[in-house]
Amino acid sequence: MRKKSILMAALMMGVASLMSCTAIGQEKKNFTITGKASDFADGKKVYLIKSVESEEIPVMDSTVVKDHYFVLEGRVETPYIAVVGVADSLMAQEVTVIELIVEPGNIQIGAWEDDKHHVATGTPLNDANMQFSQAVDSLFRSNPSVRPETLYPFIYPYIKENVGNLLGVYLFERYEASMFNDMRLELAGDLYAAHKDEKYADLVSKIEKKMERERQMAELAKTVQPGNPYKNISGESTDGKELSLKSVIERKGNRYVLLEFWATWCGPCMREVPHLKEAYTRFHGKGFEIYSMSIDKEDDKDKWMQTIKEKGMEWTNVLCTDAKNTTEAYGVQGIPANFLIDCSTGQIVATNLRGNALTKKLEELSGKE
Repeated sequence: MRKKSILMAALMMGVASLMSCTAIGQEKKNFTITGKASDFADGKKVYLIKSVESEEIPVMDSTVVKDHYFVLEGRVETPYIAVVGVADSLMAQEVTVIELIVEPGNIQIGAWEDDKHHVATGTPLNDANMQFSQAVDSLFRSNPSVRPETLYPFIYPYIKENVGNLLGVYLFERYEASMFNDMRLELAGDLYAAHKDEKYADLVSKIEKKMERERQMAELAKTVQPGNPYKNISGESTDGKELSLKSVIERKGNRYVLLEFWATWCGPCMREVPHLKEAYTRFHGKGFEIYSMSIDKEDDKDKWMQTIKEKGMEWTNVLCTDAKNTTEAYGVQGIPANFLIDCSTGQIVATNLRGNALTKKLEELSGKE
């Protein structure tokens, strides 16, 4: 269960709603959505909202909760992504939001486990989405510190299996931003191949643009792999002055510099801080420096400064002043991301050193000297 404005909930999933996978010409069929949960308070309004990119809220149906129960009904030609919002009014800020796929059949919404979440089941795509959610939940229960190299290979087969239907598109849109480049490109290509002959021009256009964008970023990423020279970038230091990566690499006494991309709002980034501190404590006296570039917005500068102080991030910190060009220079599509640079040659010697990998790499380099 998530609290947000219903309008924002609808707009956030606008892309997925344009993607449908039912055969052209299929007749409209009935659907029924029933909801039953103790926290569906009597008198609350219930709205079924189709997720589209529009300034207006496309309410497909509405009703009122009675005895902690509600029913929504309609007809659907092709499945679409939607949200059911339970709130005092359409524009209320406090709202229970349940994401679901509207398709023919009887869809049931109920509480999941500790009543803190709600799920939709009862139809093929919603049941499959429920199974996926349970699998991911089980993965995180068994290992709360699941890393991307484990998470995305786990998610991949679920998307691959459903690439021909709306669930595959929905899951891809949800997770693709942080996927590895090769995985993202492969799945985007599969989605295009599966849906290119359908009547949905928006689907074809969006996937084509996405694929082209990913190809460009993949090519950029190749230019900053180990063995390639670093690219100079600049940011605003904590004292308000512009500070370039080049100036830190060329600073007397520095032997290795880690270029680290992060943000205060990024949970995985913050979990990397203890590992960075460990490496910095052990190797700073031997010529190791960190050029830590935050992509926080200028409006969050105070939070950025406060985080640096509270977390004891004593290395070189800069705030990105041109996020698009700076991250694109290194083909960065997700954070945290880092690049270890040899100051003597100006070459990148390693990338994406997460967890203890950074300390181990510095130990290895120190042993070779």
